[in-house]
Amino acid sequence: MKVAFRFSRPFFYAVILTLAISYCASMSGQNSFNSARAESYVSIVNPETYVVRPGDRFRIDFWDGSTKAMDIIVTPEGSLLLPSIGALKVGNLTLTEAKAKLENLINRFYSETDFTVSLVGVRPVKVLVMGGIKNPGLYDGNAFSRVSEMIGKAGGFVDGASRRRIRLFGYGEDHLIDILRFERSGDLDANPSVYSGDKILVPLVNDSSSFIHISGEVILPGSFEFVEGDRLGSVIELAMGLTGLESDSVYIYRKSGDYLKPIVKSITELTFPIKEGDKIIIGRRPDVYSTDYFSIVGEIKEPGRYPYQTGLNLKQAILNAGGLAPKADIFSLAIFRKFEFMRPGENIEQLKAFSPNNLSLGGNNEPVSLKIDRSFPEHLDAISVEPGDSIIIPPKTGLVGIYGMVNRPGTIGIEGYEKASDLIKKAGGFSREAYKKAVVVIRKSSGMKIIAAPNIDIFDGDTVIIEEEKGRRNLWEKLRDFSLILGGASLVYLAVDNMTD
Repeated sequence: MKVAFRFSRPFFYAVILTLAISYCASMSGQNSFNSARAESYVSIVNPETYVVRPGDRFRIDFWDGSTKAMDIIVTPEGSLLLPSIGALKVGNLTLTEAKAKLENLINRFYSETDFTVSLVGVRPVKVLVMGGIKNPGLYDGNAFSRVSEMIGKAGGFVDGASRRRIRLFGYGEDHLIDILRFERSGDLDANPSVYSGDKILVPLVNDSSSFIHISGEVILPGSFEFVEGDRLGSVIELAMGLTGLESDSVYIYRKSGDYLKPIVKSITELTFPIKEGDKIIIGRRPDVYSTDYFSIVGEIKEPGRYPYQTGLNLKQAILNAGGLAPKADIFSLAIFRKFEFMRPGENIEQLKAFSPNNLSLGGNNEPVSLKIDRSFPEHLDAISVEPGDSIIIPPKTGLVGIYGMVNRPGTIGIEGYEKASDLIKKAGGFSREAYKKAVVVIRKSSGMKIIAAPNIDIFDGDTVIIEEEKGRRNLWEKLRDFSLILGGASLVYLAVDNMTD
């Protein structure tokens, strides 16, 4: 029996239209897939530095049409399994080395045929991110993923996290990563690619006394963690370079025992090694020097130099610069001032007699003694700003260190400021050997030592040391002498800043 089907013309057109739509949709999906693949690999592989690892995919295309293309993946053992040829070890070779080795092997079997070896797929990776980041855990990436990207996937840095001492380790390798250098200079060597199984550890900064500080005629003055190998040129690079108004001389204040010893270097000596705790000052050329300005840097919304106005106070200065940044540590704020503005003349001789905290009483800039904890936030307008002042607002770390003769030494979280005696209680109280009438405080910004009674105010980033009872007499004598200067008040000191020629 023969059955005939007859289609009306409208039905035929409808079928054709449906097929056309289906084809367009499939092509659109394919294009979307190709687009997604293109977006996944936004970097061009450098064959000299890319290291082949398990999961990388190669393709061998033969151009005579007689041999089918090979699509092969590096096995977990680091080998490529080539049909009818055998296995080839390529793991841990650079892409250039792996391709050369693969081409030599294929030439032995297909010497009369032109072919091309290509890397067509990069491996997925899983990396453990931990430490001072918001969401520690295991995160997916690919062979192009760098340390900064994986930290971003983990929510980014928490307050007080290190940016220059990040550890990247796995498979017996251990690297120190300097993300700050990458952010400031674009140096990709400071932000390497990750491999599957790598671990990223972001430590917290619990002692800022080793920080280096650069100020003066640089684009972005500030404090940075010290890293072994720092040079004058590399620190200037971290500060985003020179302003163009710099003098020929650089002043480096370096710890020498209990003192800060000045070292004078030429601005051209960029390979001069920097040590932890150094304070670097790039002076301004004398022909452009003026005191009709003040500067405010650090955790402020619009850091820079501003015209000085008669009667200027700290509150107005902060408002002029756009207000405090979210991470500002207002309690550790310091003002550097030309010597003639610092203290009433009748106090100079008394101060020389005691030489508090080993501060020089010469003509160099010195920090002004401030009682920010008593003035903030209602009375900042009571603190005057003078011509040529440099105001430094450091970032919060959220931590203080307490060490020595306490039952649980270590770091403690802090907001604002607290009495040393309260922090000692949080650290489990004095141990049996502790000297309980005085504490040693190392201020966050300068590393200066202060000896005071346990009711002294402690600020973000400070370090408190409780000494043994055997030093009682010497400590108490020092406390008695220093009490004439400290007057029971908490002092915020920064060593030196923005000195000009």
